[in-house]
Amino acid sequence: SSNRDDYQVSQLQLKLPNGNTYLPTSIGPSSYGGVDTSAKTNLSTALDAVHNIGDSNKWCPYMDVTFSVPSSEVNAVGVAVDTTKLSDGEHTLKVTNGTSTKEVTFIVDNTAPAVDMGFSDGASLTGDITIAPTITEANGMRQLSVLLDGEPVETPYATTAYTLGEGQHTVTVSVEDLAGNSTTKESTFTVDDISMTLTDAGARDITYSSAQLYLTAQSDSATSVTFYKAQKIETADIQTGTSGGLLPYLQYTLSVPDAADGDQLRVNWDGTASGADDAHATTMFVRNTVSGAWDEVAVAGADGSIQACFPVTDHVADGQALVIVQCTAESALPDLDTVNDGITGNNSGWDGTTAPDNYDFSFAWISDTQGYVQRYQSHFLQMNQWIVDSAEALKIKYVMHTGDVVDDWDAIYQWENADEAMKIFEDAGLPYGVLGGNHDVASGLNDYANYVKYFGEDRVKDQSCFGGSYKNNLGHYDLVSENGQDFIIVYMSWNIYEEEIDWMNQVLAQYSDRKAILCFHAYTHVNESMDGLLDYFGVLVRDQVVAKNPNVFAVLNGHYSGATYQTVRFDDDGDGKKDRTVYQICTDYQSLSKGGLQYVKFLYFDLDNDKVFINSYSPYLDDYNYYDATADDLNALATASSTGVVNKQDIDAVILDVDFSLDPQTILENSFSAELLTDEVLGTATLGSATGSAQVEVTGLEAETGYRWY
Repeated sequence: SSNRDDYQVSQLQLKLPNGNTYLPTSIGPSSYGGVDTSAKTNLSTALDAVHNIGDSNKWCPYMDVTFSVPSSEVNAVGVAVDTTKLSDGEHTLKVTNGTSTKEVTFIVDNTAPAVDMGFSDGASLTGDITIAPTITEANGMRQLSVLLDGEPVETPYATTAYTLGEGQHTVTVSVEDLAGNSTTKESTFTVDDISMTLTDAGARDITYSSAQLYLTAQSDSATSVTFYKAQKIETADIQTGTSGGLLPYLQYTLSVPDAADGDQLRVNWDGTASGADDAHATTMFVRNTVSGAWDEVAVAGADGSIQACFPVTDHVADGQALVIVQCTAESALPDLDTVNDGITGNNSGWDGTTAPDNYDFSFAWISDTQGYVQRYQSHFLQMNQWIVDSAEALKIKYVMHTGDVVDDWDAIYQWENADEAMKIFEDAGLPYGVLGGNHDVASGLNDYANYVKYFGEDRVKDQSCFGGSYKNNLGHYDLVSENGQDFIIVYMSWNIYEEEIDWMNQVLAQYSDRKAILCFHAYTHVNESMDGLLDYFGVLVRDQVVAKNPNVFAVLNGHYSGATYQTVRFDDDGDGKKDRTVYQICTDYQSLSKGGLQYVKFLYFDLDNDKVFINSYSPYLDDYNYYDATADDLNALATASSTGVVNKQDIDAVILDVDFSLDPQTILENSFSAELLTDEVLGTATLGSATGSAQVEVTGLEAETGYRWY
């Protein structure tokens, strides 16, 4: 195939706004990775000199071009202040020329306003509806716009489902603060039925053996109304359990021996959860008796209460329904195993040749599978099947693929092989993320057609962790929550420019409360380059994305055959101390025989020890780590990483220091009640559009007995 990674550059000159032109004073480098590259780079500064840039033998993948500008051309004095390095709030700037001094205060505000719509996206609303978004902003708003179905409204805006009409409705809130930070949030809700909007209901004319049931409603025509029997589920028929841990939950077992298909269960809960905030909601789930999954049925409103209704079918078995309430992160399924062992220091002698002891969960990482799909498909299938088969034993919760899924972007058989192999994860319900490498998109041709055909948004959007997509899954992010820890894992395919950087920064800022792992195809090299082990894309993304988002703690990539490890540290709060360490790791086994010998990288999360242990394993060879190391090597690396910058080549096993949140949370119930909504008809009546009321008479009631209807 054509080489689209090598380029020629000529006519290098610096043109100033005043029209003056300057030639380079020096060209470099003369070597790369210990190899003399001066002949191809061409160190001549002449205008017509031709310079070669690329990754071929004795080429350098970058150029250093130096210009000298005379002092006479420099006629302004100033300093650029990167406010992202400063904390939000008031700061003082002191300016002096040696004889006089002036101080000015200014406010740094890099935080966009937060918007809470007051209802869940996709909610079904009926009856009275109030549009009243809540805006959280520290320094005041410049402008606020609220649109309902594209029309501006003044908030709070009160209306009814009947007035709005059936179908989907959209609320768009745009707010800009005084610093120019802006947020636009759009949420939809659905009005399912406006033929009748209920305004009142109850019972009247009650005697010892009869009662009149009634309702009043808005209706555009005469409507038939059916009254059904409901049954209260008594307290004695509700078993309550609690579970502690990092993410506690309440469990309710409802005994409903008389429930039948066609009936529904209505459940009401009120309480408080200490972890509830803009990114975490108190959520109710019910166990699906067919799939074994937990179906989300409702999210708590602003007042902490939940009203849920779900069908008996697929949710009741042997006369019981199982309901839990837990405060979870956005899009997260319930996490029922968040009790840590509390053991610390147990892996101090870990040498990478086994999985660590007593870790909490793990992620698997594969990359550069092009050799498998091209010639060794059986190894790809066996490797992925082993990951699935080992998921329970190794606590594997998620899989990452950092690109070069195939070798030839236009070879359909390779895409079909990749499709077959990755489907193993889908069939097992093991979530994964993927991106396109240079081989997947024809390098500089940027031909994404086959990548989006086989691994576009439609393939992954139904995964429970899927957060959002950029250009049909050229980039995307997953929201993964495990053991009370919330992660955002951001993927971006080959070729990263300003638009991709802006999208990543927006997503990372939106989920700034989640620990972030970034996945690329290229980033960290296996050879020393212009900036440690970083390649061109690595330097760009480090400076424009990693440095600006304090929640980023790791960057993973493939592309370069080998395994390397580099750290970089950042001073996020501007206090002069570099407190945040970011771990930059390259892993690619494609140059090994049989497409990679089935080596899989693992990230083992040990929350009690604030560690992430990393090694690789080949089920084909039953071997840990293609690149071996000792326990002393790993501990020395970990110590060096906590204080400075580390560049290490040919290393599989490493230990990351990551500060995990182990703050205990609480969830407390104020009240819980449940009803069985049967399909037993008590009576029917016609709701007249003129009278707006309907009523039925029920008889044969027993004195001193409670009854319910709906």
